[in-house]
Amino acid sequence: YLFPPAMKVEEKTFLVYNIYERFILQDLVMISRPYRKMRSEDGDDYAIRSDDVVLHWKTKKHTWIRPPKGKGPELVEVISHQFYELTGIRLAIQSMDGGKLMD
Repeated sequence: YLFPPAMKVEEKTFLVYNIYERFILQDLVMISRPYRKMRSEDGDDYAIRSDDVVLHWKTKKHTWIRPPKGKGPELVEVISHQFYELTGIRLAIQSMDGGKLMD
């Protein structure tokens, strides 16, 4: 049996176990960049976009990805570019209310 690599943090040792799942890129339908609606003290509505990325699949499933801070737009561009290179089709990219995505 092979153990995953260990990592030390503040004199504690943790096993690092990377779990991954493979997806078929051609099954991707759309990418969403979620935002959260807020209301200012004046009563005006505004939106705060998160760095999260949501992948929407033909199977009606969603994959929610939380990239490192500030890397959400780059991740969307890389995925959409690779999708186009593979299929020749431009992938839909939308901003969506994060609360509605959770429903």
